Amino acid sequence: MAHNAGEAEHQAGSSQGSEELEKIDAQLALLMPLQKRTVNKVYMARLEANIRAVGLIEPLLVYRHDDGQLFILDGYLRYQVLLIIGETHAPCIVQKTLDLYTPNRQVNFISRSQRWKMLDKALSVVDEATLMASLDLREIRRGFSPAHTAALCAEALELEKKGQLSKISCYHLMNVTPERQREILTVSNLAGDFSSPFIRTQMLRTPAQQRLQGPAQRNPWNKAAETRKKLVDRLTEAERRHDFYQVLYRQYATDLILLASHVRQIVSITPLKETLAAEHPDFLTFFKQVMEQTRDQDEMG
Repeated sequence: MAHNAGEAEHQAGSSQGSEELEKIDAQLALLMPLQKRTVNKVYMARLEANIRAVGLIEPLLVYRHDDGQLFILDGYLRYQVLLIIGETHAPCIVQKTLDLYTPNRQVNFISRSQRWKMLDKALSVVDEATLMASLDLREIRRGFSPAHTAALCAEALELEKKGQLSKISCYHLMNVTPERQREILTVSNLAGDFSSPFIRTQMLRTPAQQRLQGPAQRNPWNKAAETRKKLVDRLTEAERRHDFYQVLYRQYATDLILLASHVRQIVSITPLKETLAAEHPDFLTFFKQVMEQTRDQDEMG
């Protein structure tokens, strides 16, 4: 997630105690990124939709060099979006020092639950269609998907609605049968522990006949098989690389022996050797090095 507006205000307020921040409206054509990054298309599409809907909330952070050149310290993705939508200027805050580390360490990533709380709060202010358009969302789905709901027993859904059971715990329960889910919930109730680690521990103790593949493609039961497959793939790749370099080395050794044979013939001709020594001493030195290298190879072989 990008820096939020409150964080930017906090940074500005803390810095104004020592010196006044310089705020400018800079031409995008005059800005030069110091560090480029790439993200997936979904992230960029959502950022673009957000900036189109509400504008640029947080200014870019730039550094002005002695020659007047402005370098972007933070906000490269926002800068890219502004170029895409055809903007020519952007609000910027000029930082006095060339520091790339600090601004990029002040990013707060939000959790899934925090994201849903933000969406719910936003829906109390704007309609769902506007919110979906501003965040480039196909839908705002509350709770579990139909497949996830069908994989949970009624007791688990009820506890989740009451807030006693987290969504992560529910995802663990989806890997076992409804009967086993009720058994795990009974054990959790007796222990007074509905935490995700406790639910997962009970889920992993499930007998084979009560296990399910679950709605997700990955689950605890195929994790071992996936690990074995990855290990086999890595070993196969290592073997392939070993064979490739072994063939390459053999070809190199063969070419070196042939080259040494030709060099010996050249050096053995006295007039040619004397001409090389007089007019091309560097060639003669190279030929001698080839012969010495070949001799070393023979001794090692």
